[in-house]
Amino acid sequence: MGPSVTVLTAVRDGAGYLAETIESIRAQSYEDWEHVIVDDASTDGTADIVAAVARDDPRICLIRRTTSGGPYIAANEGLSRALGRYVVLIDADDLAPVDRIGLQVSYLERNPQLRACTGSWRSIDETGRVVGDKRSPPSHSSRVLCWALPVVAGIVHSSLCAERSALVDLGGYAELSISADYSMWLSLARRGWLGVLEDVVVDYRKHDAGISTNTELLRTESLGILADHMAEMTCSRWAPNDVGDLWDIGRWFPTPLARGFDSLDRWERSWRADRQLSLEERRELRRLAFRLRLRHIRWNHGREFARVASGMLRWLPLQVEPRWRKPPLVGDSPPRD
Repeated sequence: MGPSVTVLTAVRDGAGYLAETIESIRAQSYEDWEHVIVDDASTDGTADIVAAVARDDPRICLIRRTTSGGPYIAANEGLSRALGRYVVLIDADDLAPVDRIGLQVSYLERNPQLRACTGSWRSIDETGRVVGDKRSPPSHSSRVLCWALPVVAGIVHSSLCAERSALVDLGGYAELSISADYSMWLSLARRGWLGVLEDVVVDYRKHDAGISTNTELLRTESLGILADHMAEMTCSRWAPNDVGDLWDIGRWFPTPLARGFDSLDRWERSWRADRQLSLEERRELRRLAFRLRLRHIRWNHGREFARVASGMLRWLPLQVEPRWRKPPLVGDSPPRD
């Protein structure tokens, strides 16, 4: 009988941080796991690091690829070898808090209607020092996430724990260079399978070598994913410029005020037409819409100050609770990395 959890890491040339990542898994309070590490044809000492640890801990499994296919093709190969009922993802530069696996497995077992979960995270620097406060996904509702993730960058890849069968049902990762995790989050949310823990489940390392620093490629791939997602959610195909403006607003890219408001208006009309949303979910999205408009003006007013007043008039029809208090939106400060 195999382990109940497969921890999955795909890595290429990750010798700088991989040993720390592995040790954070070996230190878990939940012990019924295997750690499948797929070396995507590394040219440094990555494979030697894994092999050395595997000699002392049979729960560590090394898969070596002779040609590099990218992180998600490598992850799909690891997924095909996984034995656990659950799959926990962690990138080769991130760290798992000691109770991470136990928390996520317990959450899914308490919520059998869900098949995957994510959670909060902290950012760490190259030395492993925590930098900044805890960050959380933009909602705890799968249906709200369907509408929030197009306009808020709010989930870390290394935070996923899912039933292996759910990932198989999705067909694994889309074979993209950098944005396949974004596609997976949206797919899980659309199916109503995704839950969110308040607990910190990963320490996310920011450094110059991370693949997410390739902003141009990230945007190109993400726009195709987002276009497909919005077509599924609204039963209509959005123009490329509309999709691009929506993505840019959520990621702090400069966007002309009028165009940005037009895109947000269409997004809001779309979720208001969603009959699957509960009253509380609608309130949550209404608050999000209000904050997005505020943020859009604040970030772009220096470029188009003359249009700020006309943009503010669009807020008047919104029904916002006057005593509402909520922590800042994920991304309410422009990215610093």
